[in-house]
Amino acid sequence: MIRYPDMENRTLLAIVLSFLVLFIYQLFFAPAPGKKVTPKPVPQTVQQQPTAQQNVIYPRKSNDNVPGSKIIYVSTPFYNAELSTNNFTIMHWYLKDYRTELEKTSPPVEVIGRVKGVAYPMWESFDGSSFTMSSNISYACSALSATIKDTDNHEQIACSHRAGSIGIKKVITFYGNSYTATVTLELTNYSDKPVVERLGVNWSGLSGELGSRYDIADGIVLINNSRETIEAKSLNLSKSYDGIIQWFGLENRYFIQTVLPHEPEQSHLYAARINKPENGLIPLLLTYVYNPVTVGPHSTGSKTYTIFLGPKDIDFLNRAGSHLGRALYFGWSDVIAKPLFYVMKFINRFVGNYGWTIFILTILIRIILFPIGQIGFKSMRQMQKIAPKINELKEKYKNDKERLYRETTNLYRSYKINPLGGCLPMLMQIPIFFALYEVLLLSIELRHAPFIWWINDLSAPDTIGTVYLAGMHIGIHILPLIMGVTMLFQQLLTPTTASQAQAKMMIWLMPIVLTVLFWGFPAGLVLYWTVNNIFSIGQQYYILKKY
Repeated sequence: MIRYPDMENRTLLAIVLSFLVLFIYQLFFAPAPGKKVTPKPVPQTVQQQPTAQQNVIYPRKSNDNVPGSKIIYVSTPFYNAELSTNNFTIMHWYLKDYRTELEKTSPPVEVIGRVKGVAYPMWESFDGSSFTMSSNISYACSALSATIKDTDNHEQIACSHRAGSIGIKKVITFYGNSYTATVTLELTNYSDKPVVERLGVNWSGLSGELGSRYDIADGIVLINNSRETIEAKSLNLSKSYDGIIQWFGLENRYFIQTVLPHEPEQSHLYAARINKPENGLIPLLLTYVYNPVTVGPHSTGSKTYTIFLGPKDIDFLNRAGSHLGRALYFGWSDVIAKPLFYVMKFINRFVGNYGWTIFILTILIRIILFPIGQIGFKSMRQMQKIAPKINELKEKYKNDKERLYRETTNLYRSYKINPLGGCLPMLMQIPIFFALYEVLLLSIELRHAPFIWWINDLSAPDTIGTVYLAGMHIGIHILPLIMGVTMLFQQLLTPTTASQAQAKMMIWLMPIVLTVLFWGFPAGLVLYWTVNNIFSIGQQYYILKKY
């Protein structure tokens, strides 16, 4: 038999459980920003141990202190990079437009995650028996620096090496208008016999929590048009991904390092844990293996790929091609979050301040939900009016639950009231709230984005100071307190059928519970809920006057 709980109990249960689930989810189980649940069907993957035929996954030794190696300096409008002539690898890649902290004196963001004792990213390996290549290729390079000042220009640096009858030439083209570079590897066979080789492109980095549970680094791959997260902590030793690989790399909350093979083909990606964890971070090596290539006598074969090392800015990601825009992904709520994200960016084109953009976006969402909210508040108001009759039925049939249920149902039917109607607006907002939470948490547009007064970073809590309490440093946040006050006013205007004692408890319980839950949330999200409460106050006031 269906039972209709009191309206306050339903509302409290819906709201508190929803936000409690969000809080616990983010605290204990939340995947890293960027860590996504892959839809079915998934590409075929096989957990396996490395074999002699897969020796490409074994890491090379560090480039540090290699005799004769030199540093190549590259500067573009978007980044400064340092590369080594040993294996022609990337040592550092600094983003000019992004700083590690909010302060202007803070150093620029370094994209490369250094793996101690392992070669820098972007080194090649050869998995064949045609020839033997040193693990540390000492390249002779055409230049040791490249400077691009104009976004319309590009520069090339070519490095070459010869080992017996095999010549290797690695050419990198740097562009002034993006975070990408194009890498071409040419293999020249000077012998009288054909050479068959499997080229491997290797990328090393760190996986794990980067100082915050909201910022976790992991591997990613787009294979067979399905996006997968590669968690180093879940790897026994290595894992093989076989299929059409469009890109792979490493990501964290706001930035990615990716390799985009030109003309993607049926190929293999090996992910392996290497070395022991460093400060809680697990060294991860990703090796992309091309299909075997045959280079005829006195001929040259080549492979080309693009690298992207930069922010998860959707415009730059889309311009890079190969569906790299899918690197920006908002998890299970992506179908709702992506439209909200694009609407947010569109509004900000005219507003120029993401704080006011969130304000306007909230109003638009509430306008869309206004008819549903109208039904819900009207139902709650009608429930309040018939509360005395319900109480009379409870008293009259307190010893006959069956009769009480029938009479209560008839009462609802006679007044055309849906007893669950008051919960509908909240239930409609929950998926939107989760989607907007992901948008405000993962969108790099909000990173270090100011609003007004003390709110100088919408991607972080609006901390104005700290207090030491019970052995912990607790941040002082103003916006959650304002939100709590608006929630209190909202509760005062909420129609109730409860007793005076129950109503008083509800008025104070909800603001306190939500203030605690929102205490460490990003300022942008708290701003959204605060504006949402203010709109709800106006709507409830209107309903009370009308009905």
